[in-house]
Amino acid sequence: YLIQVAQEQEANGIMPAYAPLASDDYMIILDSNCLWIRSLQNYLLYSGDAETVRMLLPAARKLMDLLHSYTNSQGMLENPPYAYWLDHVLNDRRGANFTLNGHYLGALEDFAKVLDWLNESDAQVFKERADLLRNALQTHLWDESRGLFADALIDGKRSEMFSEHANAM
Repeated sequence: YLIQVAQEQEANGIMPAYAPLASDDYMIILDSNCLWIRSLQNYLLYSGDAETVRMLLPAARKLMDLLHSYTNSQGMLENPPYAYWLDHVLNDRRGANFTLNGHYLGALEDFAKVLDWLNESDAQVFKERADLLRNALQTHLWDESRGLFADALIDGKRSEMFSEHANAM
């Protein structure tokens, strides 16, 4: 899975939701891209196969650079140019969506772990991005009166929608 999806990576860093591709129906889902990074961390954790993970680091770095290019000043993915799925649920997908950013936060944290475990010098960059994002989610999307996280931050304003998905993340 990790190798086949990376082999289908586009020049800008985005990856398909699945591989190998059988036709030209290239499906890109941003949450799948975040989960690819998380799978890389789990693969290294449970297999110890540092050689394969090192081989995949260039693809992972390219993907993480692309995702970072879609972030706002608070470190949140905001209005990305690709679809994200999340679930067949009513969820406010405008602006900076909490659930997508929850997936991105997991990818940042897991990628930092991978880089730490492999003694790569830039692990701290991803830790700092994760800290910035976690703080932004807590600061901008927590509604104290409801005791819930809102679904999204749209043009600097908290969404009035509150989903189980955002709060599960």
